[in-house]
Amino acid sequence: AASTKLSSAAQVIKSNLASLIAPTDRGRAPNTDRELLEAEFQRLEDQCTYKEPARTPLVEGSWTVDYTTATPPSNGELGPFKGIAQQEVELQSGVYRNILRVPPNDWLTATLEATWEEWDGEFLEDQGATKSAGASDSSTGGSVSDESRQVSMKKSFSSIFAPKLDDDKNGDADYGATCWVVTFKTLTIRFLGFPLVKQTFENTKRVWRTTYVDEETRIVRAGRTGRMDDEMMFYMT
Repeated sequence: AASTKLSSAAQVIKSNLASLIAPTDRGRAPNTDRELLEAEFQRLEDQCTYKEPARTPLVEGSWTVDYTTATPPSNGELGPFKGIAQQEVELQSGVYRNILRVPPNDWLTATLEATWEEWDGEFLEDQGATKSAGASDSSTGGSVSDESRQVSMKKSFSSIFAPKLDDDKNGDADYGATCWVVTFKTLTIRFLGFPLVKQTFENTKRVWRTTYVDEETRIVRAGRTGRMDDEMMFYMT
């Protein structure tokens, strides 16, 4: 992908976020100031230079979840064990993986295999709390107001669809520019590389909204239905 020069504002915000995230144990610490972090995430989202962030080649590759508002195992916890959650995206094949790795030497892993396609804007049926990687039933921990997140979502979509607001009313909004619908296929838990458990999903879907991306950072807000009130935050590098 072509090199993208970050604005000085984006660089400052990302530096602030690195300092704020460091003591949160990837968002798992109980005293995490989610409201303050959410404000910084929204500031960075405002700096996104891509009109179609979900379509840029920059989203491809392996991403490590530095911070999330999700519950286990999406936050890197598997039972009593804490690990690191990663996301792998293959654009050409339309394959997506969430991988939880428990150190040392990845002795315990959980891998969610999924496919994705562009979202058409139709809300999904709420299938409840399927607690698998990227499928958690959590919100933002209760400290980030719905009003704050509603403002963020409106800003995100209005900036993308500003030239065609009249068309939006007719159902012509380009939701695929920012959003994927992800279909879960299998979840496999391995111990020392040997499969322990393999679960197959039937028509389990989620909506993933990319709100920021550059060569080294990606923000995704993921939820069960496509509505903002069930979204979770994933900040990745």
